Amino acid sequence: MPPDTNGTTPTFPRHGTILDTPAAEAGDEMLTSVTTIIGILDKPALIPWAINETADRLIDAPSKLLWYIENEGPANARKWISGLRYQTGGLLSDTARGTLIHALADQWMLTGFRPTVTPDLHPDYATKQSVLLSADVAILNRMLDQFDRVWLQAWQPEYVASEFVVFHDVYKYAGQVDAIVRINGRLYVIDYKTSKSTYTNGGKLKGVYPEIALQLSAYRHATHAAVYRVRRTERYRRRYYLLNPVERAEALPMPEVYGGMGVFISPDHLGVHAVRCDDDVFRVYCNLQEVARWQHDWSDSCVGNPMSPPYPVDDDDPFAGLPQE
Repeated sequence: MPPDTNGTTPTFPRHGTILDTPAAEAGDEMLTSVTTIIGILDKPALIPWAINETADRLIDAPSKLLWYIENEGPANARKWISGLRYQTGGLLSDTARGTLIHALADQWMLTGFRPTVTPDLHPDYATKQSVLLSADVAILNRMLDQFDRVWLQAWQPEYVASEFVVFHDVYKYAGQVDAIVRINGRLYVIDYKTSKSTYTNGGKLKGVYPEIALQLSAYRHATHAAVYRVRRTERYRRRYYLLNPVERAEALPMPEVYGGMGVFISPDHLGVHAVRCDDDVFRVYCNLQEVARWQHDWSDSCVGNPMSPPYPVDDDDPFAGLPQE
């Protein structure tokens, strides 16, 4: 483990801000998001989740399935079925709930007071006037209860920074850190994970997934922390952070931390998990980043034109359009 850095932490803002922008500007360098890179990993748990969610909703609406088949045809019925797993009946999706809990935890850190969960906190309130249902308000408050009782009161973390962006100047990735905290004089990089349920279908207590080690190792080994309003964009459903020369010059060194922690929050449980994010895990992350580059940038340009026997010739070159050394 690295030595304790209490008292030697570079000064950077306690809180970061992000501006989502439609496109990069001239001179911008595009740094791939850490979560986009990790997202190429296979997620076998998503398959049974999708099956179960679809089955539950289909059981609740058998007459609607018959209506689709009779009035819209099998193709549209199939399309309706495939989208059932995303229908929440007005409740927040798992992703939206997690994003909101992150925001509430961040607000708590900034103000020192527990935030109030009000119906207008719905992510679509400004655009669609959607409001939180009472069930979501109750779940969010129970999750905040756990956050207060276990994390803030029992662990007594001192927040050094929250929701700020780090990047690596050589490997060209970036990501948003949930928090850096000091506990017993040592710095830890933190990531929150959330779930509306405390136990798996098999009755096992839920926690953080192993991929969090890759995520925290990337954050821990980042070279710089942003001290400006970070710009972010998306292309082909992949997230990128934008960096121009002025922003690069303003960035400060990433503080050295003792280790990583995953904080799992559900309505009835909060677990704090030590997360390995050392040099060995970081090497795995770097290898995964190369695999992501293959999948995102190279794979579509590595198979050439159909070849004609007996050999390639200049006027019928099967390697036309392929990058050559």
